[in-house]
Amino acid sequence: PLYSSAASDVYKRQVLFTGGEPTLHPNFSEIIRFAKRLGYEVSVSTNGGKFEFKNFANKLFPLLDEVCISLHGHTASLHNFHTQNKQSFQRVIKCLNFLENMKNSARGIVNIVVTKYNFPSIEKIICLVSGFKKIREILISSMAPEGKGLEDFEKLTVPFYVLERKIPFLIKLAQEKNLVIRFFGIPFCVLKSDWLFSNDLFWAPTITFEISKKNNRKYLKRTISLAPTRKRKKTKKCHFCTFKKLCGGIFEKYLEVFGDKEITPFCEKIYATKT
Repeated sequence: PLYSSAASDVYKRQVLFTGGEPTLHPNFSEIIRFAKRLGYEVSVSTNGGKFEFKNFANKLFPLLDEVCISLHGHTASLHNFHTQNKQSFQRVIKCLNFLENMKNSARGIVNIVVTKYNFPSIEKIICLVSGFKKIREILISSMAPEGKGLEDFEKLTVPFYVLERKIPFLIKLAQEKNLVIRFFGIPFCVLKSDWLFSNDLFWAPTITFEISKKNNRKYLKRTISLAPTRKRKKTKKCHFCTFKKLCGGIFEKYLEVFGDKEITPFCEKIYATKT
């Protein structure tokens, strides 16, 4: 799983179902049961999906080892603005409530994608999440250049120099709320002395299968990733960074839009001074 500290154990047999929304697949229940019979730890990344229905949640949550729930606002208006779905926030809250009330169920993680619109309210989103005891980990994700995130990348993305000012406060708040916090898609030079909170350190090699299209024909594409570098790259400046082998780099689209002026090689001397 991409979102869990458990991912550091590369010897575990793990499978993550994502999408789109995986629960909408007509055979989702059968696929989950089949994966469990094969001995996999099963994770699902969801926006709530069919987990808003009690019977569905009751049947599937006990089979899952991990569920990552996307939440991008502390209110219906803010979250639904990001999803462009008027029922989205209600669906996510129902999903969280059903997970909360399960005696034996998956470990819960909430993924918050940071945008210019929810950035001022990140603390409020974290406080909302902290009210659910089954959620003990949050992932703060930089905007990935995929789907609408690619189409509206410049409009949505919070520049690193703005984001880095708030990172220490988010870490402090999460710790006060007894939440584990990780940061995805944010290079070490932005995290600075908080580099240990990078999700890159908890990433495991993966094989990704996804439906792709070429010449009007659909096919199953397989991608082997040995490092957390999908659509990310390193600049010439990165070669001088102490942590260049651990950091996944910067999204290529980010460099295309914002350049690398704010990227400063994170050197060991700086780290030693700040700690």
